[in-house]
Amino acid sequence: DAPGHADPTSAGVVRKTNGSEAEHSRLWPARRAWRTTLRDDSTVWFPDQMSHSLSAGTVVTTGGMLQLLDASSGVERWSVNISEPFSQVAVAGNVLVFAESSAVIARSRRDGRLVWRRFFSNGDSGQIKIRTNGGSENILAILDSRVVSLNSASGEELWSWPPDAGTAAKPAAARFPTASTFGQNRLLFRPAGSPDHALLDPVNGRLLRRGSLPFAAAAILELPVYGASSRTAIAGVDSDHQVQTTQLAELGIQWKHKVAAIIHGEPEILTDGEVMMVVEDRQFATRLDPETGTPLWRRPISTTPLARVTQMTVMTSKELFVATDRMVRSFSLGEGTMNWERYLGPGDWTLKLSSGELICIQSSLNEENETDEQSHAVVAILDAATGRSIQRLQFDSKVDHDDVDLQADRCVVRAGNDLIGFTAWPTTDIANVTDDPQP
Repeated sequence: DAPGHADPTSAGVVRKTNGSEAEHSRLWPARRAWRTTLRDDSTVWFPDQMSHSLSAGTVVTTGGMLQLLDASSGVERWSVNISEPFSQVAVAGNVLVFAESSAVIARSRRDGRLVWRRFFSNGDSGQIKIRTNGGSENILAILDSRVVSLNSASGEELWSWPPDAGTAAKPAAARFPTASTFGQNRLLFRPAGSPDHALLDPVNGRLLRRGSLPFAAAAILELPVYGASSRTAIAGVDSDHQVQTTQLAELGIQWKHKVAAIIHGEPEILTDGEVMMVVEDRQFATRLDPETGTPLWRRPISTTPLARVTQMTVMTSKELFVATDRMVRSFSLGEGTMNWERYLGPGDWTLKLSSGELICIQSSLNEENETDEQSHAVVAILDAATGRSIQRLQFDSKVDHDDVDLQADRCVVRAGNDLIGFTAWPTTDIANVTDDPQP
């Protein structure tokens, strides 16, 4: 099969506008719409964005050339010469925002022209990370000593925390490196050299709480409160391998959970903001009550340790999906029972969730040696509710987890030096009609 071959028997799919299919994306099953060949020194970037309703395109750098390719056709929208490399790119409104070593810059999505550039001091810009700020589409720049909110249209600074930030001494910065964790509408930030974390409202920079943490933060939870707004709690794993939560400041530790084993690895926390799961020893899943830490159920989810928990599992508010043992399995978060399982094929698989579809990526053909040369790969698309196979895409080169970019109505995959775009087959929407002829 040609790279990115899609089963042509899916052409002419009919989707009912008032049925269960409406809950799924408009993309699958998909057809290959375009393919372009990259140079050996090309790097592909899929811009980060909060909304997946529209694709901003695909960014490709080759030498000192920066290109933006249209996700629907693969055609170059624009190209510009750049002098500085960047480490991240994100979409914010009408601009693409790039994180360079000492600056954040914005380019027009339409023609690539430079809209604004914001420089930061050398002591403040060791590792700039950027993130779009929800519905406001402002930019959060995470620096070594502070976090800064920038207007995406102008680059103007909206707020900064801490307001009196200074450069930390190297010994202090080494002991307390910069740390940041995002929740649904909260940001936990620790500037380099400080022992204290700050819980911030990322929209306006308002300080909500401040204090030290006796563990490395892994997740921010929103605990429901009857008749009131939710309470924010911070979860993480301490040096004794215990899972803990705290509300920070003077409120102390809320609860601790001791895991049964750590033979194959530290416990890892999975959450959607309200439901909390802990993967123990890379083989067992325990659902905890986020309010009290009480285990609600515990069960094995794999016969072998998961190599990459965060990529081989994905969770919704009702289900946990796990790719292991050449299978993908769905577990109910209510009781921990298995909903369904589906055979995928040999190798290690990683998972992504897109609307109502589960995207399974064959990231390695050899479960025991991921460095082996891989001559082909499969991306399988399943119905997340039932495990039903929707489509299998075949590629003639290795496909990594981050080589698949999913949007609501299109998908782009890098397989070796091929960049391949997929769009939906032509569809016919059926409206509600009756058998009676209309006058």
